[in-house]
Amino acid sequence: MKEFLFLILIVIANFIILKFGKTGVYINALLILPLDILLRDFIHEEWKDKSNLWFRFIILFLIGGALTYLINADALLIAVASTISFLCSNITDTFIYSKLHKESKFIKMSVSNFFSVSVDTVIFIGIVFGFNYSLIFFQFILKFLLTLIFVTIYVKHNN
Repeated sequence: MKEFLFLILIVIANFIILKFGKTGVYINALLILPLDILLRDFIHEEWKDKSNLWFRFIILFLIGGALTYLINADALLIAVASTISFLCSNITDTFIYSKLHKESKFIKMSVSNFFSVSVDTVIFIGIVFGFNYSLIFFQFILKFLLTLIFVTIYVKHNN
């Protein structure tokens, strides 16, 4: 179920960008992406002991990009950017998260999200809108702070 919701949120976020352009970056940062990032952490935690963790995530991101394109071919650039940025940010997130395996869940999630949100933001905005530094900065700040709030709430209620 988490995987399905994760995919739906990817597709919704992509279409928000298609519909609203740069304004959609802020909409997504406030409403969609922090939840999507938290879901990715839940999925990662659920799949962490599986030998095919990377393969599963790659398939998940490819499906998200393909669904976006299949629903509306005008979203091709957004679908490609989304897939590439999710792949790169997930590699970053998984690497850092696994290196922090002895730390608390809060530290693992917060630190790995800091770096993965950075990677995702720079790559996605760079591909879709060019390297608009103010857009990158503000989306990063919004996504990371809201993700940090979600992680804090989650950890507080699940320990």
